[in-house]
Amino acid sequence: MRGGETMFCLKKVEKFSSDITSVMAQCIHNPDTEKMNRVLKTYEADPYRIVYAYYKESKDAAAAAIIGLKLNPEQKSAVILHIAVNHSLRGNGIGRNLVNEVISLHVLPQSKPKLIKTQLIFIGHVVS
Repeated sequence: MRGGETMFCLKKVEKFSSDITSVMAQCIHNPDTEKMNRVLKTYEADPYRIVYAYYKESKDAAAAAIIGLKLNPEQKSAVILHIAVNHSLRGNGIGRNLVNEVISLHVLPQSKPKLIKTQLIFIGHVVS
């Protein structure tokens, strides 16, 4: 990671706290209360939708980033539905590291992921 040696830990989100929703709101267009509630209820109702949060490894740290996935076990794949990094922490490779950790959690040993020039596009930033 550029700019420092801050370590992060990945945690599966079981309950949507205010720090999670504030980071998630950064990747939702016009995130009013009604829209946020719909998105959160969708994750809660669907067992194949999962949200992970990235936390700084310090006591009482707020979420630094989130990623929301829709798993497809039949096709052994997943789609990234939501991804956001806290504004103040952007540009440090946190989003890239978050994606890599989540991929490592959900890739089956017998599958061999093939990447063909993948790019993640953040508002104003392209990560390749």
